[in-house]
Amino acid sequence: MPSQVLTVCTGNVCRSPTAERLLSIRSDTSVTVSSAGTHALEGAPLDEPMARLLTARGLEASTHTGRQLTAAMIEQADLVLTMSRAQRAAVVTLVPQAVRRTYTLLELAALLSAIDLPVDPDETDADRIARLPEIASAQRVRTITPRTPLDIPDPHGRSERAYRQAFTTIDTAVAAVARVVHPPAARRLEWSPTLTERGARTPPFPGGRDGTDPTGRGGSSSPRHGGRRSWRLR
Repeated sequence: MPSQVLTVCTGNVCRSPTAERLLSIRSDTSVTVSSAGTHALEGAPLDEPMARLLTARGLEASTHTGRQLTAAMIEQADLVLTMSRAQRAAVVTLVPQAVRRTYTLLELAALLSAIDLPVDPDETDADRIARLPEIASAQRVRTITPRTPLDIPDPHGRSERAYRQAFTTIDTAVAAVARVVHPPAARRLEWSPTLTERGARTPPFPGGRDGTDPTGRGGSSSPRHGGRRSWRLR
């Protein structure tokens, strides 16, 4: 069965759509990721500084529009990742039954960083997401302390540096989650020309600065003809 992940922030124009896109490229086709805001700027585009950071990573950022979080979205999600504890509380207030599958992104990253699950090649990412609540709950007492950071500060309307810091924090946390949801042994590279610029359709180059090269060898960060990287993990 396909799995749905919902990322949540306040305005849905900065942190949650960034987490949505960074998790999407690290998941296979059994997972659909979407985002919403507890007090969404409905119809608004991504904040320009964050859009630039996503575009520099080769990700599409121009089509996003903010949307308001609803109970139906939460009910349909197999996993809800919020950017703060306040948003986690808002999710659980709307749908109390979602409490066991709702985490802040930093909380889940911390919980999963303490474990090393064996990889079943027959499992999809959706299968692993279905097991996350049980896995994470078992780690909560041992891993989460009063000093564990659980909130990602909102950079909306702040400096470029604040946006970069938020982007880096989200990217690092998503990578920690993806290590369990989409482990290296389950990955393969899939060429995706839809992400290119100027129609570049050259084969993927291993490496690059986005950390998605499963070989670890590094290499050119963009394809020929000036197009952006257009390969992704599946």
